[in-house]
Amino acid sequence: MRIRNKIHLFSTIFLFIILLLINSTIYYLFNKVTTEGELDRLTNQTETVAAALKEEQIDPRTLLPAFIPSDGMIRIINQDSKAVLTQVKTDELQKSEAKFQSSQSADIREIGVASYAVVSIPIIWKNGEVVTLEVTESLAGVQANLEILRTILLLATLLAILPAFLSARVLSELILRPIERLTATMEEIQRKKTFKHIELEDQSKDELHKMGTTFNNMVDILKENSEKQQSFVSNASHELRTPLTIIESYSSLLKRWGTKKPEVFDESVEAIHSEAIRMGNLTEQLLMLARNENDWDIDWKMIELVGLCEEVAKSFRQAYNRKVNVVRELPEVSAAGDEQKLKQVLFILLDNAKKFSNREIDVIVGYDQGQPAITVKDYGIGIPKEDIAKVFDRFFRVDKARSRKTGGSGLGLSIAKEIIDAHEGIIAIDSEEGNSTSIKIQLKKGNDFI
Repeated sequence: MRIRNKIHLFSTIFLFIILLLINSTIYYLFNKVTTEGELDRLTNQTETVAAALKEEQIDPRTLLPAFIPSDGMIRIINQDSKAVLTQVKTDELQKSEAKFQSSQSADIREIGVASYAVVSIPIIWKNGEVVTLEVTESLAGVQANLEILRTILLLATLLAILPAFLSARVLSELILRPIERLTATMEEIQRKKTFKHIELEDQSKDELHKMGTTFNNMVDILKENSEKQQSFVSNASHELRTPLTIIESYSSLLKRWGTKKPEVFDESVEAIHSEAIRMGNLTEQLLMLARNENDWDIDWKMIELVGLCEEVAKSFRQAYNRKVNVVRELPEVSAAGDEQKLKQVLFILLDNAKKFSNREIDVIVGYDQGQPAITVKDYGIGIPKEDIAKVFDRFFRVDKARSRKTGGSGLGLSIAKEIIDAHEGIIAIDSEEGNSTSIKIQLKKGNDFI
């Protein structure tokens, strides 16, 4: 069953049940109050008749006709449950069973097809015998009023259900219209293999609007992931083609001449080993860039940046025998971040500076606009101004310097930027061609996160 039909059906049935309960309660209370009122009135009337019968000088046969109700009956019943005196308006009541009552009572009886109020009061008859004075009155007027009430309640129920059904239809349209747009958009995405947003109405900020916003955000994430996947496949196939070709060519050379020419064997093995290492590093870098920004899993801690830079510089000096100067503007500079990932960024920046400069490298630690910052500066060939904006793009190389001869893949700075973005920091580059290049990373203060 469609949701629209469920809304129509359930809302109508629910309202019908509510109206049925309300109307039943109204009908029950009206019947109870009206019937009890009739019994109370008839009881008072019967007590009046009983008081009048105590007067000995009044003949009961003369008195009772004056008190007989319309469509009713008055009779005297002895202890043998036989009527000794009866005044009646209808033959139907004449045939009703007589019953002696030793105590006063008031109830409703069904006589034939009609309902009657019956009140019985014990009295002393003129011969000293205890008898029952029974007064019976038709409830036809009450039944007529109840019939009218039933008709009114039924019409009111029908009149209430009709607009409720129509309002449920309008409500279902309002609720289901955004869902239908969402479904149509999803079907279009499946059919055309494209990503598309659903249009949202700014007037409403309800749950349906939130659902649409969530769907659009999900589409953005899927689109971003799809683009990353396509970019990864394209870049991986492009970048891995060269080392695979080199390995294949040297392997063929080994098969033909490796056993006959030692120099060919050594050259081939060295080339294959070098390309295999470069291909492994490239694959690792590609896998790092393929992850989402939220997947970096930053282990936030308070970090003392001066000590961090000195530790990385010491390791870099020992590994590459290059002079790295740590310039501290203050004795201590604290920031919030992931220590291991920030070390990775520093190694990337130092390695990048090493490749394109033969001179010393400066690492400057301090504050920039009140925020902790680290600047890695080399004094090499620099970067042309028109290429500065592209250096963080994946696989981008400046033709003059970022060639394959340096061993770079064009991914290092992209990885560094991804890590700094995950830290909610800023990374920027400033370069003067033929003179120097400075890359600055700006982080968050420790108390911003810790």
